Amino acid sequence: VFYEQGEDPRGEDLRKRISAEIEESVRALRKETLDLVQVHGPSADVIARGELTALLRELQKQGKIRAFGVAARGEEAPLAAVKSGAFHTIQVAVSVLDQRMRERVLPDAFAAGMGVIARSVFLKGALTPHREFLPKSLDTLRARADAVDEFVKRQRLTLTEAAIRFVLSVPEVTTFLIGTTRKEHIDAAVASVDRGVLPSPIMAELSAFGLSDEVLVDPRHWKL
Repeated sequence: VFYEQGEDPRGEDLRKRISAEIEESVRALRKETLDLVQVHGPSADVIARGELTALLRELQKQGKIRAFGVAARGEEAPLAAVKSGAFHTIQVAVSVLDQRMRERVLPDAFAAGMGVIARSVFLKGALTPHREFLPKSLDTLRARADAVDEFVKRQRLTLTEAAIRFVLSVPEVTTFLIGTTRKEHIDAAVASVDRGVLPSPIMAELSAFGLSDEVLVDPRHWKL
């Protein structure tokens, strides 16, 4: 978390802070070993420096973690993680509207044998009925989502089902995350997964709906 807040601890400070977060997770999950630790927000420079990687490898040798990965925005940090050869997973945003990572990051990670975790499948509600509440500055995004909705309806799909099955159909994606506190959302997601990948013609059509403008597809730039 501290990397996402613009901090860059080093040396003993980094060791203490990583260890404290690991111990907190161990207590919360009541596990002796964490299956996967994802470091959120390290820059490409932090990854290339190697100090973080060395510390995570040390924790792995101590049996405190089994695998570790990077959760990041943009291309630079995930590509640095792939290049390092040390990380087991990357977590990046992938959706019908945000397909930027499909060009370089996903193929490179897949070729390196890394797990790919897709997040922001619904793009913070843009691919749900809640898109009507998006501000006027995101009219372009809302219009594109409306177009996706119209297309998938013709395929007899709901927008949320299409959003999930699209990500599921991206060959490099290992798994995906959705954020919710409601059981019915989880049940609906599981039902969508059970229906499997989308037919190739539908995937080809949906692949044309991606937007490349970071201001539109990265919620950190949104003024809600």
